[in-house]
Amino acid sequence: MYNRGESHDESNRQIEFMLPEPIKDFVFDLYQSTRRSLQIEEVQQIYDSRFRELTDKYFSSSAWPEPAAIAPECNFDEVFLLLYREMTLRHVFTKLKPQLVDYIASWINFSKLFGFLMKDAAGSATEIALSVQWGYDIVQEFVYQFQGFCQYRCQVSTRSGDDLEMLQANRDVWSLSSVLNILHDMIRVSKITEHQSSRAKTLSIGNTAPTVPNTAIGILGYFCLIDLARLECLLGDYTASLQAIAPIRLWDRTETFALIPACHVNLFYHTGLCLMMSRRYSDAIEIFSDVILHISRLLKPAAGRQGVSNLMQKMMDKALALVGICACLCPGYRVDDHVMELVEMKYEEKMRRLQAGDIAVFESMFELACPKFICPAVPDYGLLVNLGQDAYRLQVASFIAETQYQLSLLRLRSYLRLYTSINLEKLARFNDTTVPELISQLMSFKHKTMQIQCSLLSSSDLTATRVSTSDVQFHIIDKILYVDSAGSERERGRVAERVFISGIRKHVEVREDVVRVFARYGL
Repeated sequence: MYNRGESHDESNRQIEFMLPEPIKDFVFDLYQSTRRSLQIEEVQQIYDSRFRELTDKYFSSSAWPEPAAIAPECNFDEVFLLLYREMTLRHVFTKLKPQLVDYIASWINFSKLFGFLMKDAAGSATEIALSVQWGYDIVQEFVYQFQGFCQYRCQVSTRSGDDLEMLQANRDVWSLSSVLNILHDMIRVSKITEHQSSRAKTLSIGNTAPTVPNTAIGILGYFCLIDLARLECLLGDYTASLQAIAPIRLWDRTETFALIPACHVNLFYHTGLCLMMSRRYSDAIEIFSDVILHISRLLKPAAGRQGVSNLMQKMMDKALALVGICACLCPGYRVDDHVMELVEMKYEEKMRRLQAGDIAVFESMFELACPKFICPAVPDYGLLVNLGQDAYRLQVASFIAETQYQLSLLRLRSYLRLYTSINLEKLARFNDTTVPELISQLMSFKHKTMQIQCSLLSSSDLTATRVSTSDVQFHIIDKILYVDSAGSERERGRVAERVFISGIRKHVEVREDVVRVFARYGL
């Protein structure tokens, strides 16, 4: 029988003696629930509550004890020490100022931890109990630290000579290929894609299905899907990001991501940005609108969520800015009235300038709302040049180039809305162009307003059909352009359908909130 007070030598006894008793109790209890009793409910209570409380009380401005100091409390369990090390390093990156040695130590620890989990998913992984929140924190921190390290090593001119020498000697630390390999391997080993596919089929026939496998590898594999999509978004590969997130049913509130507000909001924010940068403005509007309404409910005093206000308010401001941009670039698509009211309250003056086609405001709002894009390439440490902003500038330039072209077509749309029919030569004079050039612009208008759009009722959220999102449909016969009123009627029908379905979804969420409140008070 393991004696929690036992230590191997005098130095360990001295270190143990210096630890506050609540810290010893925390480590011992977390070890017992994680590696012995394997009770996820106990892990959830200890990790989600006591870790934060002890951090605020004992380590608000200092690091947690090293693994060697607490090793006697966990019987020197190697796997638990890896988990403990990940927690304590995460505290350093969140609350303190991490140094280069912290990045390297964290990379080594993550590599060992994920390596253990993947070594024998059917055996070793079942001997670890992780809560959903803890699993999300591990994977989210893994990608967050990679993002931070990419920005750190690109600031070559601000690094000391010793740091540059250490970076040169550790060029393989936090490499893009290694990070992607870990995420893809975790997804493959956990078989989470197959699980999600099976779950979707079960739900489609009206049966209930479990959210994620009740194992550490299953929980981590699920969040690896989400953070792989986030990473691809930060790299600017929006197609790969949407492909990564395809197994997740975004509109299904029984999905595991819905249990964690930060995960829910980050998932929808990065998915919406990918759709927007892929010129799928209508889908982006739906995604951003959903997360805006969700955050507005979380921020209500009666929502019962603590500690989420600052993060949620920042993300809401970003989502409001992006949905305002999408609404101006896709004016034929109807935005939820409440969402549009929030946008105009927050950015009233800027919205007027956006609608007037002020490209400088488009740029400033996108810079305000976009994420911190990363450049994953290892820089030449011999050249004292900072490359940290290159990826960010490239994405801003790409957005502005597409926006300028979209704005040139909106002027053409304004003329089409005034007529039921018009001679092409007359329309060409209005646009200061020739008839052949006008026809090219009209074809481009048709092309740009044909967007991939998913159905709100689809079981596969991001597999969709190509439809017109314009409120102006037209055809040309004998050099006369006719505006198609029947097409406008069809568009109004689609708008009514979207409003109806969106209302159903919002009412379901309100009902779930009411049920949770009543359950909290035992009613």
